[in-house]
Amino acid sequence: MTVTEKTGAKGLFTIPSYYVRIELPNGEDSEYLNRISKKQMLELERGDSLSGYSEGRSNFSTIYDIVADSIFYLASILILGFMAFCCLIASVLSILALDRLE
Repeated sequence: MTVTEKTGAKGLFTIPSYYVRIELPNGEDSEYLNRISKKQMLELERGDSLSGYSEGRSNFSTIYDIVADSIFYLASILILGFMAFCCLIASVLSILALDRLE
């Protein structure tokens, strides 16, 4: 995929983020910006090729997108799983405590 635009963003309390817009196989520019690493940002120029994965002819994801999304989803599942486990333990302990009172 060919890089058509490079940009960066920095929030007040966040680290810099780097993005590129690419040209899709159907010849149109991507609707979304794809996040890349700082190293890629420094190495890439407009017109360079960027490796990644394409779903059909209208979507594109870089390795960075896939890894970042996977880490986010995995962390969310772990946090929710831990909370569910804590609720289960609390329920079991409360049942045991009620049985002792009877």
